[in-house]
Amino acid sequence: MSKRKHDDDVSKAHDDVNAMATAPHWAKIGGQDQDIHGINVPLFSLHSKDTCGIGEFGSLYPLIPWCGSVSLRVIQLLPLNECNAGNPSPFSALSAYALDPNYLSLRSLPNLHKYPDLIMMLDQMSDSAPAADALRQEHAEAAVAADGAPDRTLETEHLKLVDYEDVRALKKGFLDAYLAKERLDIYSSAPFTEFSSQNREWLHPYIAFKILKGKNNQQSWEQWPADEKDMTATEMTTFIGNCMTNSVLFEQWQDIEIVQYLCWVQMSEAKSLASRNNVMIKGDIPYLVSRDSADVWSPITRKYFDLQYSAGAPPDQYSADGQDWDMPVYNWDALAEDDYGWWRNRLRVAEQYYHLYRIDHIVGFFRIWSITHGKKATEGSFQPLDEDKWIPHGETHLRLMLESCGMLPIGEDLGTVPDEVRSCLSRLGICGTRVLFWERKWGEAGDPFIPTSQYTRLSMTTMSTHDSEPFRLWYGANPDQAEPFAHFMGWKYLQTMTPEEYKEVLMLAHRSNSIFHINLLNEYFPCIPNLAYQRAEDDRVNVPGKVLARNWAYRFRPSVEEIISNPALAALFKELTAPRTVVPGGASSSSSSSSTSTPSSSSSSTPKKDRAMDEPEDAPSAKTIKTSSSSPKSAASAQ
Repeated sequence: MSKRKHDDDVSKAHDDVNAMATAPHWAKIGGQDQDIHGINVPLFSLHSKDTCGIGEFGSLYPLIPWCGSVSLRVIQLLPLNECNAGNPSPFSALSAYALDPNYLSLRSLPNLHKYPDLIMMLDQMSDSAPAADALRQEHAEAAVAADGAPDRTLETEHLKLVDYEDVRALKKGFLDAYLAKERLDIYSSAPFTEFSSQNREWLHPYIAFKILKGKNNQQSWEQWPADEKDMTATEMTTFIGNCMTNSVLFEQWQDIEIVQYLCWVQMSEAKSLASRNNVMIKGDIPYLVSRDSADVWSPITRKYFDLQYSAGAPPDQYSADGQDWDMPVYNWDALAEDDYGWWRNRLRVAEQYYHLYRIDHIVGFFRIWSITHGKKATEGSFQPLDEDKWIPHGETHLRLMLESCGMLPIGEDLGTVPDEVRSCLSRLGICGTRVLFWERKWGEAGDPFIPTSQYTRLSMTTMSTHDSEPFRLWYGANPDQAEPFAHFMGWKYLQTMTPEEYKEVLMLAHRSNSIFHINLLNEYFPCIPNLAYQRAEDDRVNVPGKVLARNWAYRFRPSVEEIISNPALAALFKELTAPRTVVPGGASSSSSSSSTSTPSSSSSSTPKKDRAMDEPEDAPSAKTIKTSSSSPKSAASAQ
């Protein structure tokens, strides 16, 4: 290619970027001519000497500067919204706005130093307390047994799992004692007053919902008495007024509001600290909202949800009966009448905590499998019914999201997705997601793996997701899929990878053509002695479609202190994130000294490595098909 032709292509690429709806969002993070590396950290998985059974907002504080020091620019989180008791899934929250008090860092509460009795109480609750640690170990072993997993009684390592009910009870007891001492001072403070005023629109219905839910023994609002279940807006205003004049209810109101304020303080500080360290916090915005949530109950916002239908997935090769997620679909007409105010406000609140965000189940904005409530999933249909409306329907909604906040979105576009949807995302400048073991030329002979140098530039490469097996588990448990991957890499297949082979996969993920390279933090542990659990399945976050005590309860084997003080882990990240020259929209060349090679796309059973990792390849031949699948994942994994 001549220099003039190259310069023209680069100029056109920049013109295309400037024309994208996401142009201002890209500008805020430095544009597309860069590789951005990061880690995906389920907040509940972190633990330290100060945590109390679960990762906390404050757990991010030491992790952020460490990430900056090893050139990790993104910390991705799962949704942080408050979960319903008995259902720890972060994708089924009781509010689209409220943060989960379980994540509150108790040692960071204002004026705690004034109360030795509370400090002593906290010392007994913390993960470093032997008695508390022993009880949590008992819970972990009981959870494993309940799930029918292999017996672990002879294991020498210490399996850690979150006991949500224990955490919730302990933290509520502590906060009750703390607020008895600090309630009046916090409630009358200027920063609290400002928070309360700026968030009144969602706070008041949420607090009313919480009080009524407590009054009704945490039952779903659909089981409440009619006068509480189906309040009018006027009746809710009256109820709120009663809360302000009834001393018992007013104390409940104050405590719920103060706890949300404290969560806001701590998570806002995490974002501020990240900005100072050239690190970005990437949040996660679930597409759907729980049926049993303040947003669906509220007489002000209930009209935005069509309770006649629930969202789900059609029958496919993974689920002959289809799937019903029991979450209401949106009433987009009602949202449009109010200029999508609920969505706009939701994003503005999220922007107080995040620089970027993952759009969960992004295809749902274009079309969603809708099931009449009470009917079988097989009887559902895609809405809108008219396929010609899918793209304008989705593009309208995504544009309103882009207009509403300055956060750059990254789409979760896994599973069967219409080709036109991915074209629309590209046109808008929204990255999709590429999972190494699902990126194959499905339908071609042998379903060959796609070389990472052929990944679209507007994408995020990852080795796995919170809903999938970690890479190490996938490789050992699925020889029919992993053996072709081994041949793709130029290896002879054995069920256990060597540390050198595992590092090659990590390098492959960090040297793809994607802009973003973000893996779950536990994906790096197998390279370093004593960081990964002995059993690969113990490093899994969630198993979709199964009710397991271990789902969403995963805690990393090493503590935060051990992670940030491990020199081998730091060295690994520095090598993986070594800068390279990036050509927009094309291949790239590494300035790292690593000799890792990029695999061939050949599906031959003869192992071979015959091309440098960053050497460009000819693009695959185009195929005209209605839909494409970046993975064999069913749509259920979106939730």
